[in-house]
Amino acid sequence: MGDKMLRPDAMLVTLDGALTLGLLTQQERASILGALDDTFALREVVRLADSLHAHVKVDETDALPHVALRTLGGVVENSKAGYVKYAFESGLNLIFSSIAVSQDDLRETKAPETRRARPFLDHLGIDVRRLDDTTRAVFARVPEIASRRALAHVPQGGVDKAVFCCHTSVAAKHWVFPDGKSLTVPVEVALGPLTIEVDKSGCDLRPSRPDARKLPVSSDCC
Repeated sequence: MGDKMLRPDAMLVTLDGALTLGLLTQQERASILGALDDTFALREVVRLADSLHAHVKVDETDALPHVALRTLGGVVENSKAGYVKYAFESGLNLIFSSIAVSQDDLRETKAPETRRARPFLDHLGIDVRRLDDTTRAVFARVPEIASRRALAHVPQGGVDKAVFCCHTSVAAKHWVFPDGKSLTVPVEVALGPLTIEVDKSGCDLRPSRPDARKLPVSSDCC
């Protein structure tokens, strides 16, 4: 694994705490833990990961149980209005946002009868921070892995174009989309060191799955 070793036992503590706080459901907890299973579609990438992250959509980040999250061992790594990331020694980090971070967010109506109830797990992230021949080779295989398993895939960045969203950037990303079986939420594979841009936000939002990308989106951005 990466420089920051994932600690499954400690991850259980992080996940159980988030479950008790009502920030995750049992099914979402199981989806995250599934990334540690040898049958996980992107297990080859997880073995190189420095950390994983679970990105949860909430109504208001200010209303989060911040004291309880800190008591669980969470440390705020970066934050901005509508966005906060808690880092945990388990190697599983929790990100919460109320701002738009995906094209699906931009399509979502604010009407109570159609807006998805918060909180919910937006996606699972696999963070591969090192840039070397091994990590680049495995990262390059993600589209082939997705295709072999009949999972939809969309790339972002690469070839000297970083991916910049929510005041952070990385070298490149692959997004692999759920099929309701082997994957139940989108999975982000992020390659390269994380750069935090304090004074600005980027608009490389999480793309929608390919069969939904022709649907209209609003002009707003994060």
